[in-house]
Amino acid sequence: MSAAYGLLSLRLCLEQMLDWQSRRTPATDRHSVAPNCRAGIAQSKPEIDAIKLWAYVLRQWSPSMMDEMAIRVAIRTTARISFVLFLCAFLGNALYRLLPATSTRWLKANKDGFILGFAGSHTVHLAFILALMSAVGREHLLNELGWIVVVAFVTGFLFIYALAADVLFRHRTLWSSRFEALAHYYLMTLFVVGFTLSGITRPLFYAPFILVAVTAVGVRIGVAIRSRKEHVVVASAGFH
Repeated sequence: MSAAYGLLSLRLCLEQMLDWQSRRTPATDRHSVAPNCRAGIAQSKPEIDAIKLWAYVLRQWSPSMMDEMAIRVAIRTTARISFVLFLCAFLGNALYRLLPATSTRWLKANKDGFILGFAGSHTVHLAFILALMSAVGREHLLNELGWIVVVAFVTGFLFIYALAADVLFRHRTLWSSRFEALAHYYLMTLFVVGFTLSGITRPLFYAPFILVAVTAVGVRIGVAIRSRKEHVVVASAGFH
């Protein structure tokens, strides 16, 4: 059921993008996508790297969308969708411990589905990043972001897929609870950094995202500290 919920989240994300595309793409352009695709494949060279292949597929899928500005809009949109999905997974258990209720119980029960939806959404996010890299050039994008940011976010993707693998192969128990907590805090920190960098140009728009992310970290840490104190008290009472 959790896997189905994650796939449903990804499907809704893709349907929204397709709906936006259908409103922007003229009818003549939509009918000409398939011939252009066949012609492009026939003229392409055998030696094509993975980044160019991703960009080619995305451009043929929706030619009118794939200008640089539209790609950047898609990157920001998928990042925000991913943030909402991950926020639900990040706070599910903590909110249920803090305030047991039907809604928080639902968040906790669907944590795995949110993780899978988050991984799917961020895979779409990654595809648009690769398309942007092809559109503006690899060196230009690396200079714009900086190597530190690139390495940090690549590490974040590794954590995302590690969490998704743990959900898909739950019976194997791939990772410990400490690893899961480390991955969660690392990814939430990346969201804070990413929203802060974007907030340099649009501070009023991104300030609520930063505030929510920082508050989420504070709530989870506070609940973890309270839970640990309760365990210590119970252990002490049992000892006496």
